[in-house]
Amino acid sequence: MKYLLLQEERYLPTFGGGHKSNRALMEGLAEQGHRAVACCPAFNANNTSPEAFLEEMRQRGIRVEDSVGKKTQGVFRFEANGVEVFGTCLPDLDERRALIIQLIRDLEPDAVFVADDPRRYLLETCQAVVPEKVVFLVHGLIFLPFGPLARTPNPEFAARLCRVPQVVVVSEFAQRYLREHAPSREKNSLQSTVLRYPVYGEPRPRGDGSAITMIKPYPEKGLDLFLALARAFPSKRFAAVISWQREENPEIDRALDEAGVERWQPRDDIGEILRRSKVILVPSLLPETFGLIVVEAMLHGVPVLASNVGGLPEAALGVAEVLPVRPIRKYGELPAEQDIAPWEGALRRLLEDPEHYESQVNAGRAAAGTFVDGISLAPFESLSDRLGSWAIVDPYDAAQDLAPGLRQRGLKCVWVSSGPHVPEAIRRDVQADDFFARVEYDGDFVWTVGQLQALGVRQVIAGCETGVELADRLAERLESQAVNPVDLSATRRDKHLMTRAIAEHGLAVAEFLASGDPEELTAWAADHLPVVVKPTRSLNSDGVHLCKTVEEVRAACESLLGQPNEVGEVTREVLAQRCMVGDQYVVDTVSRDGLHRLAALWRYTRPTLPPPEQRRPEDAHLYTYAEIGADGKELLAADSHPEVVAYAMAVLDAVEIRHGPAHCELILEADGPRLVEIGARLHGGPRTAWMARECMGFDQVELTLRAYLDPQPFKRQDTSTVPRAYGAMVRLTPWRSGRLNGLRRLAEVEALASFREHYYLADAGKPVPRVAGVVALIHSQREQVVADTKTIRRLEQEGMYDIT
Repeated sequence: MKYLLLQEERYLPTFGGGHKSNRALMEGLAEQGHRAVACCPAFNANNTSPEAFLEEMRQRGIRVEDSVGKKTQGVFRFEANGVEVFGTCLPDLDERRALIIQLIRDLEPDAVFVADDPRRYLLETCQAVVPEKVVFLVHGLIFLPFGPLARTPNPEFAARLCRVPQVVVVSEFAQRYLREHAPSREKNSLQSTVLRYPVYGEPRPRGDGSAITMIKPYPEKGLDLFLALARAFPSKRFAAVISWQREENPEIDRALDEAGVERWQPRDDIGEILRRSKVILVPSLLPETFGLIVVEAMLHGVPVLASNVGGLPEAALGVAEVLPVRPIRKYGELPAEQDIAPWEGALRRLLEDPEHYESQVNAGRAAAGTFVDGISLAPFESLSDRLGSWAIVDPYDAAQDLAPGLRQRGLKCVWVSSGPHVPEAIRRDVQADDFFARVEYDGDFVWTVGQLQALGVRQVIAGCETGVELADRLAERLESQAVNPVDLSATRRDKHLMTRAIAEHGLAVAEFLASGDPEELTAWAADHLPVVVKPTRSLNSDGVHLCKTVEEVRAACESLLGQPNEVGEVTREVLAQRCMVGDQYVVDTVSRDGLHRLAALWRYTRPTLPPPEQRRPEDAHLYTYAEIGADGKELLAADSHPEVVAYAMAVLDAVEIRHGPAHCELILEADGPRLVEIGARLHGGPRTAWMARECMGFDQVELTLRAYLDPQPFKRQDTSTVPRAYGAMVRLTPWRSGRLNGLRRLAEVEALASFREHYYLADAGKPVPRVAGVVALIHSQREQVVADTKTIRRLEQEGMYDIT
């Protein structure tokens, strides 16, 4: 893999915790065989000259190339521990942006790490070139564009940060801070991951240091408290490691001198500081993101006293003593007067009680050692696999399982709604928490594309039938890795166009006519009765009519044409088709690069109507539906009907479904299968995938994720295996209207040998629904499933439903 680090702090020497973490990360990746490249300032222009920089590199044994290449004048290139570093001294930010863009184009990195970005040009530059590959590393909260600790709040940068596909923080405190203080409209967009950096190295023997040491003596770091302790222990040695970033500060220098505090220079190797120290003080008033020095000190056998703000209690690992301070709650706020008593007491005990001191040393070493042992590069290496987000267009019905599956793999999902016409009844079961952003398509395709690009979307997939065409267009424009040809999008959605395409491909279809003229349709139907009349664009059997007379055909056409269907689309054309005779099957598939894999084979079971003596005239409309409907579906062995599966695969080729999930519905007539319809999406609801997984060991959702994320293993997988169990979803169908008072004899259903569970049971006291619940049957023997299905039908006829 190839990784690029962009930061505003020089690469060498490395003193600060955040930048030291970045350097350790890049060196670790290089050691693992990855290509690691860093771009950052060559030196601190405030206190270092080019000559001093080159001399330091010479002393480190590092060869530096000055001004490499025509386009990189003012850039020093060198290699340090396997990391290729481009150190810039370009004063102009536009020149730095140009260098970054050139590096990205030359390197083609799998991930770009952007650290903190105090001047806010690094992220902007990356998002203009590779927005889907950005990983933002948060080390300092003051550099964030929002929240009380932000040095310079900036709503525009906040919105930009919320579009980053991966944000890495170093502590749970930092994660909470981002979650709590992100702008309200961006809260669901900004998701962060806590990762620990491999920065600590191996534990070292404790030195014989005697100093009580503080790192970076600033007021917000608790300087006044530190000085008060120095004055309280005049016979003890106190030392402050001065900041490598600060300009001259006579006031701080004078205060340190007056308190008798030694001033130490920072060191690349923190061990040099720790070997000279007896106790490390971290009295920060401004919340730290974590407090790297706390773990480092304990790992080296040096006890720590730390304040109880920010991420320091986390860094204490339950061992280092955490003491109260009056914190700074907002950037720029002046420090309050501190109570020295708890700190003085804790420090005195460490200095005067050898047994307590040694117990802190031993406990700290053990806790820090365990903490460091749990740190690995693996989470950083896998970040590149999780960059970019997915857009699911209309993630309804079976597609409800897609977003959770992607989240489990570390991918973020965008909910794209194809428009307000999709009714609430279809939308309501979607879990909004599965998505980090939502985009409403209002007809402005260019705007929608821009929104998805800004959100780092790299793959688009259709969820519900209503999203098929928009998903194809978006996938093509966003240059997704797997795109079905857009010129046949309508064919994969419109029942007339798909039927015609199948016929032109040489496959058998039932005789049909599509028209918006009722007279033309009735004239054609007179020679083909009985016929099925349905909208060319619908779902869930919406508007399907079985017509046995010309008058019924005319009535069906008049009820459909010019009227909105279930998803709000006005029907301009209907499809009339000879009523096919035979069992109806559904073939679930998943494709990648034109290679089709069978996901499941189902057979719809035909409704069992009440005996004639129990039928009522007022329920005649229900019996009519039963003639073309289904009262359940049965999962079959993949090799039980090879002609059905072969026909379905040919249908995929005819409508050019080359990538992703599909389900082909067909009827097996005496002379072979014929198409009912093909859907370029997942089949059924969430329980469909569950039953397939229980019986087959895999399901259509899982295969879809494999096809997109791991195409080569997917192509090698054999899905034509014999199921380890057989299953059926049996719909409880009262075939009565009225009020449902309750369901009887459920205990007998639950006692069946193949019973697994029942769900969607209808509520008592409400009108009788067409489906009063579903019973899931699973058994190793298909015969048992068939027998138990018959038992359920018998129980229904014997009075399962209490109906008024």
